[in-house]
Amino acid sequence: MYWYEEEVKQLERKHRLDREHPGIIFYGSSSIRLWNSLDDDFDFTRVTNLGFGGSTLAACVWFLKGL
Repeated sequence: MYWYEEEVKQLERKHRLDREHPGIIFYGSSSIRLWNSLDDDFDFTRVTNLGFGGSTLAACVWFLKGL
């Protein structure tokens, strides 16, 4: 899981202020990370995009507690 470490650390820094009220969290692979219209598609609520490139279910579980 170490190959995702830097990207996940960047997500932690970027969204550290969102922890209290993140809205709907989208978490997963590059399908989530590259969803450029996520804010527009869910403009009725707050969303937080925590996708990281190429992640697997095992990687998502590995990093879930840190995010």
